[in-house]
Amino acid sequence: MLTEPMVEEWPWKSGHGRAHGRAAIGTVVDKAMWPHAAVLVQQLVSIGTMLPIVVFNCTELPAPAVQLISALGARVRSLTPAMPVPSEFSSERLALPFQKRDGTRAQARHSTWSRLAVWGQTEWSRIVLLDVDVVIRANIDEMASFPPNTFAPEACNPAPGTCTDPPTRTTGGFNSGIMVVGPSAARFEAMASFATERIAARLRDANTTADAQQVERTHLWYPEQSFLKRFWPEVEHASLESGAAVR
Repeated sequence: MLTEPMVEEWPWKSGHGRAHGRAAIGTVVDKAMWPHAAVLVQQLVSIGTMLPIVVFNCTELPAPAVQLISALGARVRSLTPAMPVPSEFSSERLALPFQKRDGTRAQARHSTWSRLAVWGQTEWSRIVLLDVDVVIRANIDEMASFPPNTFAPEACNPAPGTCTDPPTRTTGGFNSGIMVVGPSAARFEAMASFATERIAARLRDANTTADAQQVERTHLWYPEQSFLKRFWPEVEHASLESGAAVR
C-alpha cells in the first residue's frame, strides 16, 4: 500500500536542519545534454556541497563524458528501472507524440519523461533533483532535509501562452525543475501503473483527435510535470493550490 499523501508546501523559510541520511543531489541527462551536466556538477562542487552528486543518464553517455563527469566529482548512474512509455503516447493523433512518424524517438519527450524514474532509485532516501539548466548561487544542502516529495512553487507568468500547463492554470501549483524526491518502490510502481493503465486508457478511449489532444494537454504536455500534477490528486489524493499542500 502507498503511504499517506506527501505533497508538501515548499519550505523556503522553514529553517530545516542539516542534510542527513542517504541523501543525494542530482540531475537527469541524455547523450545530448551531458555537457550541461558537467557545468552543473562544477557549480555544486564550487559551492561546497557535502552531498553525493549523481548524474543519472537516461541514454548511454559517451565514455569521455563519463570520465569528465567522474573527474569533476560526480557519480554517473544509469536511470533504471526506466519509466514505462505506453505505445499510446506515440499516437499520430497527438500534437507532440513520443515517437516521430519515421519511427524515431522524440528524444526531448523521452528525456523529460524519464525523470519520473528517479522515484525508483531507492538507494537514496532523498534526491534533490535539479533541472540541468539550474543556476546555483549558494549551498543548497539543507534541501536534503526537506520532507520527501517537496516541489518548488510555480513561478511562471499565468498569462496564456506562457510556461504554465495548457489550457488553464487549474493544474498549476508547482514546478518540477526543482524537486526533493522521496524514492519509493511502491510509489514508482503506482506511477508506472497510472501511465500504462489510466492515461493510456484515456487516450485509447478518446473518440476524436481533439479529445486525445485534450488528454495530452492535461497529462503529458510538459511530460513529467503534467503527469505529476495529475498523479498526486488522483492517486495520492492530494492536490496543490497556489503552491500550498491541500489534503
